[in-house]
Amino acid sequence: MAINLADFAAGAVRVHDPRTQVFIDDLISHFPIARIHRKALRDLGSDIVYAAPSPIFNDHGSWICLVRFGKVIENRFGLTREVLAYYSPHRDLQLRSYQRLSELANKTPRPATPDIFLLWSADPAANRRLDDWSSKSSQVVVALPRADTSAPAHEIWSNLSKRLTGTNLYDQTLPVTGQDFFGRQTSLRQLTEHLTAGRVSGVFGLRKTGKTSLVKELGRRAESAPEVHQIFVLRDLETLPSLKDVQVPNLIEDLKVNLLSELRSEKLRTFELANLSSHPTVSEFRRALHYLLTHISKQDVNVVLALDEIESLVGPAADWNSDRPEVVELLGALRALVQENDNFNVLVSGLTSSILEKGELFSRENPFFAWASTLFIPPLTVTECTEILENVGERMAVTWTPEASLYAARISDGHVFLLRTLAAHIVEGLPRDLAKRTVTREILEFSLRSWRRSVAGQVHEMLESVSRYYPDEYSIFDLLRTSPTEAQELEDEYPSIINHLLHLGLIIETSSGIRLSTLTDFGRRSGVR
Repeated sequence: MAINLADFAAGAVRVHDPRTQVFIDDLISHFPIARIHRKALRDLGSDIVYAAPSPIFNDHGSWICLVRFGKVIENRFGLTREVLAYYSPHRDLQLRSYQRLSELANKTPRPATPDIFLLWSADPAANRRLDDWSSKSSQVVVALPRADTSAPAHEIWSNLSKRLTGTNLYDQTLPVTGQDFFGRQTSLRQLTEHLTAGRVSGVFGLRKTGKTSLVKELGRRAESAPEVHQIFVLRDLETLPSLKDVQVPNLIEDLKVNLLSELRSEKLRTFELANLSSHPTVSEFRRALHYLLTHISKQDVNVVLALDEIESLVGPAADWNSDRPEVVELLGALRALVQENDNFNVLVSGLTSSILEKGELFSRENPFFAWASTLFIPPLTVTECTEILENVGERMAVTWTPEASLYAARISDGHVFLLRTLAAHIVEGLPRDLAKRTVTREILEFSLRSWRRSVAGQVHEMLESVSRYYPDEYSIFDLLRTSPTEAQELEDEYPSIINHLLHLGLIIETSSGIRLSTLTDFGRRSGVR
């Protein structure tokens, strides 16, 4: 990839601190190739600003450094932090070296970019290995020139450009946190206020709306808040056994193990939990946790227990009249712990809000009924949609015209799954040429039909799940699909059901009345209102 090095002079970085130079010289003494790398980086308007041996135990001989890219590269790829470079002494690059990069990024004087790294290894197969590992991960690792080449600056720029333009950061199916988490600031603020006030909260919404991302980001921020010592334990209930009789015992054992792990890592008291039997009852678990919470409250330690995918525990609507006293007993124990301990709180999240809204659950009085705060995930605003498209896009050298980003927000109706899959579908078709990675409305419109086909099956499954957990709402929703002119009449007759459909994003309220959202009317239209 031909470049003019003079183009990188604007906003160039130069290190002159003699103390930093000492550490850079030490790096070069261990890895002579680093001298060539540094000159190449300086040719690209960048420089090494920190160097040190790897701080990780059993990583002897490896070095890390921080590279501050110049303004030209930072602006081109949306970089706001320094990038970690890793030097491995081993001729056989191992997967564990790749996997420890994220940990190393948090052990530098200033946190480095969490998902972009530079790496040097003498392994001849390093590039091939990085290609393979990066294809299965969200982090981007760019190989530094392995030996003295005729044009190392050109090689670094080429490798950086190819790796970043060959990555589709929109195509993210796992929960996102940190710099990948966008929007939802109002929801985060509400949840934080609820937890601070000691109010149990529930976060609900359709599948693929970002519930788990919201909960994980809440936990990340809570644990890093300097004003309070908070332990955040997240348990994904989707991994519960399918056999209902063993779900609660399995969950109690898992909560015990997870809490012990967190408490031990913080060097806090664990005696009561550690001395529980291998299969404690609900009441034994409650008593042990109560005694422990009472003790650690003296150290101003708070514990938040988050139960995600709550529908895996309570099941579909068809199960709510079955006999499962152990579930109600567990919910009652959690409620009692919250009421008895100012330093304990519970957060539930998932698809079904029945755990907070049904007066009876499993033929018994629901301990959580009308007791906790309910929050449904709202659609992204146009501003939040644009923020995701532009901020994620610039890390792949993708830009959006204002008209294209606004149109994408309209098409998605603010549903994060539709927005990200649409953007990912478009990026897959963009050329790798940096000068040709602008998304226009014309490009977007050209991609619509194939994108709709590609996600139709997933949208169908999302709507099917509504019928299992919100059967009444689904029936009314079906009437709205077949008889949209009856919307006002249905709203007058079933206001609470219509309210649920609005909260779930299946219908949208406009100045002219209620309409089906893009998500619900997905398979019946070829265009967008």
